[in-house]
Amino acid sequence: MHSNVKEVLHILKEHGYEGYIVGGYVRDYLLKRNSNDYDICTNATPNVLKELFQNYSLRQHYGTITLLFNDFKIEITTYRKELKYYKRKPVQYLFTDSLTEDLKRRDFTINTICMDENENIIDLLDGKKDLKRKIIRCVGDVDQKLSEDPLRILRAIRFKAYLNFEIDAPLSSGIQKYKHLLKELSYERKKEEINYLIKKRSLKILDDYHLTQELELKLSDIKYYDDELLTWYTIDPKGNYLFSHYEEMLVRSLSHFIASAKTPYDLYIAGDKIARLTDELLNTNYTYQYANLPIKRRQDIKISSVELIRLFPNQKIGKLYSLLEEEILNHSLSNQKEAIMSYLNNLKHTL
Repeated sequence: MHSNVKEVLHILKEHGYEGYIVGGYVRDYLLKRNSNDYDICTNATPNVLKELFQNYSLRQHYGTITLLFNDFKIEITTYRKELKYYKRKPVQYLFTDSLTEDLKRRDFTINTICMDENENIIDLLDGKKDLKRKIIRCVGDVDQKLSEDPLRILRAIRFKAYLNFEIDAPLSSGIQKYKHLLKELSYERKKEEINYLIKKRSLKILDDYHLTQELELKLSDIKYYDDELLTWYTIDPKGNYLFSHYEEMLVRSLSHFIASAKTPYDLYIAGDKIARLTDELLNTNYTYQYANLPIKRRQDIKISSVELIRLFPNQKIGKLYSLLEEEILNHSLSNQKEAIMSYLNNLKHTL
């Protein structure tokens, strides 16, 4: 246990409150895996936590406080019962003094095991038994858990891949019963879970559970690439899971380059990143070809914009640079000052 986490638990206890590490860290500790996944649950309310840790950076979201304790980030959540879900997220809850009630709202029994500051294990819902059996089992009623938040379907599959555990029969049946609800989740929430499966090279599990249609993914003949974006490129042909401008731009450029004639000018416009992605995707050698281009960017051309303006005061500089780029890349013109000046002087008579 990290010393900062131990100190936070001690502060809670010192002031008369309960405090336990819960979830990922404890599960991984019992499985003898390394983990920095520290979540603390406590009967101290957010207002009390703000008082206790007023000298530290705090951020509150719903009933959870994110504490920056000696530059170490710890999530602290007050015991609660979740009363109402909206759009698959808890929006109404009631704080409680009962650790058992708090654990009942969690997803799987293996994530309900707690640890106190002295590393004593508290197991109120038989999580250790399921760890020993290597079983992923819902806390409480499967129908309620999956209908409340169908993201738990993907979380169950992620834990199956991560831990090499089996999903128990009731949860497996529930996945089939409620998989249609996956379409109601945002692509952002789904992508986070699917990324874990890409890292573990375990996308086939989604196909095993017949989830490809609900997730709008193409999972036949899966191939994994060092660059995760390439894996997304092959499994998400519609681009539903691309969010950032950079991702969209990269995929658009990659698609355009693959479909193009791939002249030296096409390669120059595409750039080194697209060359490397294409090589990985198609087993080509465009990275080598790109490295041997006479110029890699406009600034490599041995003439300045000031000189171009002086030679062609009434012409668009961008158009002139484009002409030079094509000539140099096609090896029709040497990227030397004298050769470029000679070419431009001849060009003056035709423009």
